[in-house]
Amino acid sequence: MAVIDSTMFSEDFVALDIRIRELDPVVDLFVICESNFSFSGKKKRLYLSENLARYSEFLHKIRIVRYELDTPNPHPWIQESLQRQFLSNELRQLLLSPMDLIISSDCDEIPRLSVIRDLIGKPTNHLLVLRNFTGYLNVECGVYRRGRVISAKYFESIEKMRQDCYVFDNWELRRLPIPVMKIPQWFTCRGQRSAIPELVFKKPVLTVLDDAG
Repeated sequence: MAVIDSTMFSEDFVALDIRIRELDPVVDLFVICESNFSFSGKKKRLYLSENLARYSEFLHKIRIVRYELDTPNPHPWIQESLQRQFLSNELRQLLLSPMDLIISSDCDEIPRLSVIRDLIGKPTNHLLVLRNFTGYLNVECGVYRRGRVISAKYFESIEKMRQDCYVFDNWELRRLPIPVMKIPQWFTCRGQRSAIPELVFKKPVLTVLDDAG
């Protein structure tokens, strides 16, 4: 039974250091996606690929996925969505078993080791409530409900996992008293602009885990 950690990397080595060292005891493969462009469309170096020696003791379980472009999408939210979809395709190619676990969160959204360990071998579709810090670890400012852990048999895409977070937390706030919700551009699963909004028609079934990272 495998545990796969998937995230995207820009240049925050401190967050990645903490993430890898926290999750190393249970994670079998770290799948890390980096691009030669930022979400805002600025050209950038492939910092992780250039500094892999920093993680020499973990190289046997790190797979870098390079989302390399000649020209980025001019819309930051779509550029981000396309990169997440690219990472999703890489995860599908792993041909995981139904009970394998997929962790999905941004690099600085770090699940707690004990939480992941407790989920191994169980049917999982969880939303992790993470303690939120701004700038420094002594500046705590509430919680952030964004981390996801899911059994491979339920996995559709990383974008779908992120969208489920939004729908789950906002379902009761929808404007119309009917079971339908309009999805904002930054949580759509389409990966491209459309004149017709994306709609969802039911609240996802997620198990919430408090103090999970």
